[in-house]
Amino acid sequence: MKIHLACIALLAVAACSPNKAPTPAAPISLVGKWAGTITCYKIESPLQMTIDAAKPGEAVMSKGQGSVVSWPATVAVNAATRMVTVTSAGAADGAERIEGPLSEDGDMISGAMDKQLCTNFTLKRTS
Repeated sequence: MKIHLACIALLAVAACSPNKAPTPAAPISLVGKWAGTITCYKIESPLQMTIDAAKPGEAVMSKGQGSVVSWPATVAVNAATRMVTVTSAGAADGAERIEGPLSEDGDMISGAMDKQLCTNFTLKRTS
């Protein structure tokens, strides 16, 4: 009888406990305007990125004072690792590629530039 009452009590507690299913993660969106800096030749320079909602896999990048050097690029995000890779559309052998993790709040990317004399970068979403 005691075992029967204990089982009923456990079932009642389980029935009253909220059943929380894992909430699916929101899709990662990089759409917007981003601004930050990139370090090249040990000199910090402005870096900008714009991603249009109509073309979420493409970015328009520019670096240097007054956006002197601009380059169209492709953008990829690994949802599992939150790693963002931006690769220049016209670059050979992966040159002009920046890569870094997206912050938890989705508003900052910091990382390194591959195969260049530029070393690190930071971009913060401005809109």
